Amino acid sequence: MTYRQDGVFDLVSSKSASNSANISFTNLTKYINYLLIWRSVWADTLGANLQLLTSQDNGVSYATTSYFGGINYNAYNSTTFTNINSTANLPLSGPNAAGFNNAGYAFINNISSGDVVIVNGQVSYHDSVLGPIASGNIGGQSSQTGVNAIRLKMSSGNMTIGTFDLYGIRES
Repeated sequence: MTYRQDGVFDLVSSKSASNSANISFTNLTKYINYLLIWRSVWADTLGANLQLLTSQDNGVSYATTSYFGGINYNAYNSTTFTNINSTANLPLSGPNAAGFNNAGYAFINNISSGDVVIVNGQVSYHDSVLGPIASGNIGGQSSQTGVNAIRLKMSSGNMTIGTFDLYGIRES
């Protein structure tokens, strides 16, 4: 599945999880802004949430502080919102039901620009607390500058399956 429109998006890499602890994208220096799309991501641990981490050394290490991120989410049949926030990572989902689908997208802005990284997007997933399907709005920033790699992981356990596509966004 390719998400291209008028040559604005260039596929940088597509990676699949198979009982994976994490998925990393490195050498992110060609574009300043990226679009990350994930689909059919299944956690193997009940209540785990998908997280994003940033690196300034091309993935040798990933920051575990200086994030200001969160997700506001609700069940499909509720008007009540719940929040997860973190200063140790950028949350990309609420608590997943183990063995169920998680899909979403996030714009990742200012990578390798010398400015802080800003992330925003949306997600739908099977919530282990709220019930069947939940959806949420993602937002936050990593205070790291000069980021050149990102890592996706669950808060605990592995990703049983899933696909992650990273697109570079061409500047006009």
